Amino acid sequence: MIDNRVKKYLKKNKVQDNRLYMLPKDASNRSYFRLSDKKLIALFPSEFGESIEKFVQISNILKKSNIKIPKIIDYDKDLEILLIEDFGENKISNHKYNISEKELLKKVIDVIFKIQKITIQDSIDEFNLKSILDESQLFIDWYLVVEKKLQITKEASQAFLDMLEDLYIKFKIKNNVYIHKDFHVDNIFYLPNIKDEIAIIDYQDMNIGHISYDILSLLQDVRKPLEIDTENLLLDYFLTNNLDFKKEILDGYNFFSLQRNLKIIGIFARLKNRDNKDKYMNLIENGKKFIIKILKKPEFLLAKKWFDKYFKEIYDV
Repeated sequence: MIDNRVKKYLKKNKVQDNRLYMLPKDASNRSYFRLSDKKLIALFPSEFGESIEKFVQISNILKKSNIKIPKIIDYDKDLEILLIEDFGENKISNHKYNISEKELLKKVIDVIFKIQKITIQDSIDEFNLKSILDESQLFIDWYLVVEKKLQITKEASQAFLDMLEDLYIKFKIKNNVYIHKDFHVDNIFYLPNIKDEIAIIDYQDMNIGHISYDILSLLQDVRKPLEIDTENLLLDYFLTNNLDFKKEILDGYNFFSLQRNLKIIGIFARLKNRDNKDKYMNLIENGKKFIIKILKKPEFLLAKKWFDKYFKEIYDV
């Protein structure tokens, strides 16, 4: 069903396109409509927490750093609509290009390097401890309580948050670079006809965060997990360009492997139970596998104790 704001936009701009096509909904509340001339109508409904202003602000930051993003062709603040460039079906999740997966992902990692070199602006939010704990709570509230129908006591919930805070402090997590915040294969495009360029989308939630966050998001993507040898090779590629921060990166990589996958599992459960979007539930097993891998590390004994006490089923994959 086409939102009335989209209909008004088409009428206002005298756009007649009989082939207007709504793209499949993703995990966000935004809607995208494909026009026949390589353009997309993007609706940012503020009633669901979407911000067209934030998207434009971040677009301007990235554009100045020569990072390939969709061109903003038109901007209608009242209707909460952008007309933007359409990158077509070139998501790297559909990798069928004349380039190896490893070389393609190295190009993607080069984009992370460019993002992390951008000068920080005070107007961008920090991905701080409170944000981390709020996100992680989704695992308790939506996966354990709503999806699995478990009785999680206040004591267990507080122990969960204390465990994450202790790890945050232990690994000295600090925020000093920009992070895309949702750097996964469906938000990254390979454009072989434009100088083999990598393009990114859905960056409106960009934060000031930890240097390891985006590389972890890319190399441990529940949508398309990598072979362990490929993951290690690409992590080494990232580390080679950040030798002065090797320990900081590895500590953060492990911490966010736990935290991000907890959040993802919670979000997927919320999408199913609140938004009637259950297509992501089959990816939860991949998230659990990443968590189990981390729980085997001696530095995460406190986390393992929590799962052993309150949710042993984490190992049932």
